[in-house]
Amino acid sequence: MAENHYGDGYVFAIGDPWIYNEYIDHALLPESFENLKAAKNLTDLLLGKVKK
Repeated sequence: MAENHYGDGYVFAIGDPWIYNEYIDHALLPESFENLKAAKNLTDLLLGKVKK
């Protein structure tokens, strides 16, 4: 993951598919992996950066 402010905006890049595909609901990963929690935290972070 990488983030940066660019001009008046914000750029976020993710190169790991484990946060948005079949791995999010523990179907293929152990319970100790917190991919869903990470996705929710990321969503909160990005929504918090939206200009109103």
